[in-house]
Amino acid sequence: MEFQQFLDLSSALLTPVIALSMLYIAYQQWQINKINLRKELYDERLSIYESTIELIYTVQSLGYANNDHIIKFNRSTSNSVFLFGEDTTDYLKQVNNKALRLKHSNEAIQRLSKNVEKNVKKLDDLSNIDTEIFTWFMDQPIIVENLFKKYLDLSKN
Repeated sequence: MEFQQFLDLSSALLTPVIALSMLYIAYQQWQINKINLRKELYDERLSIYESTIELIYTVQSLGYANNDHIIKFNRSTSNSVFLFGEDTTDYLKQVNNKALRLKHSNEAIQRLSKNVEKNVKKLDDLSNIDTEIFTWFMDQPIIVENLFKKYLDLSKN
């Protein structure tokens, strides 16, 4: 084979080799982008899990949640509808509602405590509500863990 024939053959093969190389590079970039998307999704979900646990532990340690706690929770979980299934978004709404109920009952107890004799029945009812909600919050860490596990368990990937 002469040098010119070798050069022609090499030139003819060069285009498919370059095309295959580019195809391989594009595939690798697609794989990397897919991994990055999963990582970003994981990070967003983990952030919502952490905010949920933070509110629960706040209620467990303080016995109440104030406006700042609830607003912070709502801000950090506002995009949950795009990241989780309906079961999890419904649960996050329930956490918010329970925190609000606990806040309102605590505020009412403080107001009514100024005149205990006049408000004994109301205070007793509110105290029962407070205890019920606080007990609910005490049971939540394991429930949250199980609920979020399907979204955050890396052993399945």
